[in-house]
Amino acid sequence: LDITAFKSAAIKWNFIDVGRVAILFLFFGHMLVIIESFLIRALPILKNDNFRMMLNSSILDTLAVVFIIYFTVGQYKENLVALGISLKNFFKNVFYGIIGYIAAVPVLVAALFIVVALINLTKYVPEKQAVVELFMKEKNAPFLIYTSIFAAFAGPIVEELFFRGFMYSAFKKSIGIFWAAILTSTLFAALHTHIVGFLPILILGMLLAYLYEKTGTLVSSITVHTIHNLSMVFFVFLVKQIKA
Repeated sequence: LDITAFKSAAIKWNFIDVGRVAILFLFFGHMLVIIESFLIRALPILKNDNFRMMLNSSILDTLAVVFIIYFTVGQYKENLVALGISLKNFFKNVFYGIIGYIAAVPVLVAALFIVVALINLTKYVPEKQAVVELFMKEKNAPFLIYTSIFAAFAGPIVEELFFRGFMYSAFKKSIGIFWAAILTSTLFAALHTHIVGFLPILILGMLLAYLYEKTGTLVSSITVHTIHNLSMVFFVFLVKQIKA
């Protein structure tokens, strides 16, 4: 089945540009923390860890998009299609994403069971994820709605733009499709910083890279990522309701 929307074209940016964006991202992340430490007395709401985490995430995600566009469209005069931003065959690509995720669910569940079994065997106690703790403890409804929308929609769009449209394309140029998929998926999983989810997220990352490579657009990978995050948000709220 040919699901290609665009044939991959030669891109002008490279892994050095990916490093530049990562450095800028980290720099501004530290700058936000410093600025907030000066503003915390004037703005007591910054003492709220949940608010500060979502504020910083929103600002940094916006900056990440700006940096990526600058180093591709601005510096190299690429068009947005080179980053996988296109609505061509939109509904077909959404469909491919849905089917791809459904097909991957048994593998993701099996991977999760393997990880849980290993954790039980080793008696390792994993740390709680900050975002999960946010959903479990936060009671402010408007804030929870914003966080849910951010986690389910904004987050996947920005992450797919960075990991697949920008990073994967640059790495593929240097090390080829297979190793680019492995490396970006590993980084994708590692940056979610939770041992329990590492293997399932690594597998999910491979699916996302495959869909991007096959379709040439981010629509399918964003669809998968959104469905997955929506499922996780729903699951956390379900657990929260049961515990209430």
